[in-house]
Amino acid sequence: MSISDPAIKILAILLKNTESYISIKEIAGLAKLSERSARYLVGKVEEFLQCEKLGNLDKKWKSGYKLDVTKEEFEDLNKKMNYPKIFYSKNERVGIILSELISNQLPLKINYFSKILNVSQNTITKDLSVIEAGLANSNLKLVRKSGLGIYIEGNEFNKRKLLSTTSLTQLKNNEVLSYLYTSEKKSHNSPFVMDNIFSDININYIDHLLRDAEDMLEIKFTDESYSSILIHLCIMIKRIRIGKPIVFIENELDRKQYSIEFKTAKYIKNRICQYYDMKIPDDEESYIALHLIGGNVTYSSDYILSNLNNLKSIVITIIETVERKFNIKFKSGKNKLLEDLMIHLRPAVNRINLGVDIVNPMLDEIVNEYTQLFQITKMSCCILEEFLGKKISDDEIAYIALHFGAALKNENQNIEPFKALLVCATGIGTSKMLISQLKSRYIIDIVGTCGVRNLKDVNERNYEYVISTIDFPAKTEKKVIRVSPILNKNDFKILDKIFANRYGETYRVDIDDIVDQLVTTFEKSKKLGKDELKKQLHSIIEKSVGIQEQNLSKKLLDFFTFDNVKTNVHINNYIDAIKYTCSILESKKSISEKYYKDILKTLEKHGNYFKIMPNIVLLHAENINSVYKTDMALVILDELVKCSNGDRIQIFIIFSSLNGYEHFESLEELTYLLSEENITQRLIECKSSLDAIQIIGKVLKKRKG
Repeated sequence: MSISDPAIKILAILLKNTESYISIKEIAGLAKLSERSARYLVGKVEEFLQCEKLGNLDKKWKSGYKLDVTKEEFEDLNKKMNYPKIFYSKNERVGIILSELISNQLPLKINYFSKILNVSQNTITKDLSVIEAGLANSNLKLVRKSGLGIYIEGNEFNKRKLLSTTSLTQLKNNEVLSYLYTSEKKSHNSPFVMDNIFSDININYIDHLLRDAEDMLEIKFTDESYSSILIHLCIMIKRIRIGKPIVFIENELDRKQYSIEFKTAKYIKNRICQYYDMKIPDDEESYIALHLIGGNVTYSSDYILSNLNNLKSIVITIIETVERKFNIKFKSGKNKLLEDLMIHLRPAVNRINLGVDIVNPMLDEIVNEYTQLFQITKMSCCILEEFLGKKISDDEIAYIALHFGAALKNENQNIEPFKALLVCATGIGTSKMLISQLKSRYIIDIVGTCGVRNLKDVNERNYEYVISTIDFPAKTEKKVIRVSPILNKNDFKILDKIFANRYGETYRVDIDDIVDQLVTTFEKSKKLGKDELKKQLHSIIEKSVGIQEQNLSKKLLDFFTFDNVKTNVHINNYIDAIKYTCSILESKKSISEKYYKDILKTLEKHGNYFKIMPNIVLLHAENINSVYKTDMALVILDELVKCSNGDRIQIFIIFSSLNGYEHFESLEELTYLLSEENITQRLIECKSSLDAIQIIGKVLKKRKG
């Protein structure tokens, strides 16, 4: 989280007075500010300390403020005041350190990292310990030599693999594409990660070569895979330049089986040799081919599909297993499901056979939000694991699950056309799942899907809107609607204003799957405490029962009870108000403390993302093992408080969602409530919880009438 120069001035004053409390009047005098401005900036300092986990700001009535920090935290804060531009989380620091160690020819010293990352040497030492433990998984070793410095020792192929994985984790897909089209390095981790990959590289020339490769292979890579291959090629060029070529690849490729890919790899290698006037060893062809083979695609030619007959019977068996588990039959969409799975599985099988890892950014969301679908897909893919003789990672399983999720939601739906084009960076499975979510709720016809790079090739007369999972420079005059790869509550709120609203799904209970989940949980019970075991079993049983009752969406007043509605609450800090609001649901065991922390992370990343109208915020976070039941609460403060961007807030609403249905009607009622004239003022004037509940009831009664 960044911090402004005026806030740094306040922080400096607090750092000089750690032994005693200092009043807001004294702070204002030292900073030469009004007391109002000083109080606002103290709030920003407190938010910064909480986000960075650097001590606490202790507040005492009539005494003022005092910093409560350790010696190490004190040192880090002093460093950060000298470098106010950018600060990094622990994971970001680890990524940058790895990138720097692999990219530099000479060993680097702790002091170097301490300076560029604005933290103490002790913090860097701890980060290096994390890196050292993780390097064993990559068959690499962290070497620390006194007087010389730190470097990573190991095979060049493994180093490149780690550098590319680190880069892909640190950089968002849209940041790479944005740099491709605008040459602006917008990454939070710039200049480190992006410079280590793209400096002194003509990225437009590499882009041109990859477009040629797509034509030669008769495929279209997903934007995600395209970015990945582009990064791999840039890494290859930079490593060869400093005398670090690939000597051998552990999983040697069959040149006959992948003749087209090797022909394309040779073309790319030769063109790079000519353009950069450099010699590239033949072994690098295998490196290029490896990534061409493993790239996800949105389109594949009939020729390629016709050569997958040995895989077809396996895919059919997987589909039939899923049908049995869900007690359904895929009808009109079965052939399309088969085709999509085969297009996806060709590179997936190549990755699995060749030991190429893939990172699925949606894994946690799929596992937690679509647990039954994920588990059934995983069990159904056992036959593919037997066929390959290798274990399939959860990242790969999650991508396959998206295809089945799309097919399940498409069954028995009649969709009237409302034309929209889908721009999706992560491939067929994601786009199909997204299409199904859209069709389950809206009267909409997706006329096509494409990546950002291919948007200009689609005739704008064929669609009215662009629905995109990534931000990108404007390439169309049509309205662009930005959504998540798996639609969340905020996405639905935006889309509801644009499309006709329609919601309805059918789920089937699979007793075998419920039993399998229970067995899996009991197998892990020795490692779980009694409370954790009870919580997991409760969640499984509640979800299995809830599947049969999901049309019983709860109403707003089911949640807004006396315990969940608080009025005239005196809190003078925005973060404290958020914490207090979360505590209501925590006390009812509806959410864990992690939910509050996830809200703070969203706040740090997106600013005041929760503001839905003047003076009102709607707090929520993804359910990443942090929600125990669907619930809502309302908190009305006795006065306005300021958030970091200057917005003034007095009404805090929070909701937690265990599933995809219980909260829908209550949110619809909330939308209606907040559209009522003068509702904000009427709620603020409430003297008690009863007053607020009565006002809400009267407004909602008009909706029914």
